[in-house]
Amino acid sequence: MAYDNSENNWDKELNLVAEEAGELFKEFVKVVGALRNPKTGCPWDLKQNHLTLRKYMLEEAYEAVEAMGRNHSQDMQDEFGDVLLQVVLNAQVAMDHKNSDIRKVLVSITEKMKRRHPHVFGGGELATAEQVSEQWQKIKAEERKGSDGGNGVFEGVRDTHPSTAQAYEIGKVAKQIDFDWPNVETVFDQFQSEIVELKAELGSQSSDRLELELGDVYFSLAQLCRHLKIDPEIASNSGNIKFLNRFKSVEALSKAKGLDIRTASRKLKESLWQEAKRLENKD
Repeated sequence: MAYDNSENNWDKELNLVAEEAGELFKEFVKVVGALRNPKTGCPWDLKQNHLTLRKYMLEEAYEAVEAMGRNHSQDMQDEFGDVLLQVVLNAQVAMDHKNSDIRKVLVSITEKMKRRHPHVFGGGELATAEQVSEQWQKIKAEERKGSDGGNGVFEGVRDTHPSTAQAYEIGKVAKQIDFDWPNVETVFDQFQSEIVELKAELGSQSSDRLELELGDVYFSLAQLCRHLKIDPEIASNSGNIKFLNRFKSVEALSKAKGLDIRTASRKLKESLWQEAKRLENKD
């Protein structure tokens, strides 16, 4: 469906999509629910619980992020559907255990969006995205303080974040209390100093000390990403994709030359890598 963003038609378009989506979502909830039917459901789905489904939630989220990075519409549509499946399936598991259900999930997220966007749903106005982000963090901090009684500065930084994302969140909280580097240059200097300290430990026989220094490098790199307004998880994923795509070209080049990349010498592999890099830069 082509969207008409003119002032007169935008609301009409949204209402139409929301109505149709409601009916489609109702059918989808029933389909997922049928998979968990105690008598006629799917044996695999019936064996699942929140713990066993965690890996699939992560996998689908990462696959969606990868498709978003390529900006491929059909792939994004498919991957978003897979993420939605994990949400609805977990909600059904919760319903089967009388803990929650998809209705409560929808009510919770709807209320949260309204609560965290008072400039949209409660009157008032914020001029910039940065102001919106600051307000979001303040409201989020108040919610967590009220829900768990915690009053520590970093109380809201969850242990369940992947470590790089957690480092990013720690930096955001530190900025709120004015305990942050003033600019990109100073963060970069800190990152370089951590590299120097790591290099000094490379000859160490202590894996614990090396791990600590590597941890400092990762943490300062996450802060550098934050100051550059780049998500470190996305940047890392982009690096992985870049390597894999380039090596795919290396494999194609080796095949065209009648070579087996697995048994080729290290020198030949490096030569093919540089050739793939040159072809990549031509594009």
